[in-house]
Amino acid sequence: MRISSFIPTCLLTACAALVPAQTFTLIHIFHGADGAEPGPLSQDSSGTLYGTTSFGGASGLGTVYKIEKKVPNKETVLHSFTGSADGQNPIGGVLLSSDGNLYGTADGGGANGFGTAFRTTPAGSFNVVYNFPGGTQAAYPGILIAGANALYGVAGGGAPFYGGMVYRLDSSGETDLYKFAGGADGNSPGSIVRDSAGNFYGTARGGDLYCGAPQGCGVIFKIDAKGAYSVLHIFVGPDGQYPSGVALDPAGNLFGTTVSGGAHNAGTVFELTPSGQFTTLYSFTGGADGAQPQSGVVRDPGGNLYGTAYLGGTVTSQCYNSGCGVVFMLSPTSAGPWKETVLHSFTGPDGETPLAPLLLDPSQPALYGTTNRGGDFNCTALNGGNSCGVVFKITR
Repeated sequence: MRISSFIPTCLLTACAALVPAQTFTLIHIFHGADGAEPGPLSQDSSGTLYGTTSFGGASGLGTVYKIEKKVPNKETVLHSFTGSADGQNPIGGVLLSSDGNLYGTADGGGANGFGTAFRTTPAGSFNVVYNFPGGTQAAYPGILIAGANALYGVAGGGAPFYGGMVYRLDSSGETDLYKFAGGADGNSPGSIVRDSAGNFYGTARGGDLYCGAPQGCGVIFKIDAKGAYSVLHIFVGPDGQYPSGVALDPAGNLFGTTVSGGAHNAGTVFELTPSGQFTTLYSFTGGADGAQPQSGVVRDPGGNLYGTAYLGGTVTSQCYNSGCGVVFMLSPTSAGPWKETVLHSFTGPDGETPLAPLLLDPSQPALYGTTNRGGDFNCTALNGGNSCGVVFKITR
């Protein structure tokens, strides 16, 4: 299979920054039968959005779907997972490939019960391309990225400590690039990015086991093109706890978020330079500015960062005292400290608890994203809640 190099939209391409005076639009509200708890989004050249939901669909075990612009915001379920041979509970969205297909992973099910890698066409022709074996090899896979003729991702598994791994998947099968030992090197890796030289960067739990967080506060790691693993930063608490992925700029700087820790224990946005200099760019207060960012950030060429915070923002009856979450922009200033601007504060009917990474569209400019709850509070799905999530858009 031919798979193009994958870099999140607008990470390295020219696009204008989103600024205040933006417009928030609900693109789709999930009702259960069409999906529940949507994950990350991808977009093709026509503007059609593609994604997965962890729950909902015909069997309640997740879907692959598309939303077309040509038929205004029409959602079509391309595949409903059954929990058997096809897998269940896809959490990582789908990857658009140069061969015209969509690739993704299901977090469970399949021939071995440890998840599948799948391929589907934009018309919905679906097939499994790999069954994860578990044990000493990969299990319960997450988000995929791509290189020439291969898929790369993170997963659980990897005896003897089952700390997870980074793997390669191609026509010859699975190759494990690194297995985490679960100590100072980290465990339970999140998503990864790859630079033009073939180096991988990512984050994992673990690290400093004495930082006050169970199993350590987390690490930023690198796997070079020759397969050598190194820890670039170990979180200790005041600089953040539980990092959630990184974005890479053309100069090799890494940007990301931590779920907790920081000055107010409500999470942070950070930068790590190629020389190893670590800077906390922003510490969330847990109030109107947001709390617990769990999806990392996307960056435009102007240096602005965009992300979501899982909690904080507007307090409503649906979200109780913790807030429904926010979409934020973080911008450098000449004075030094970075400035946070809340682009949208969720209230419940328009979504709540955003969990997946944002998609930055350079053609408008616009942000697309999902929330895993909110929207229809009478939806029916096997997701243990009373709301199924939404797809939204923010434009200037």
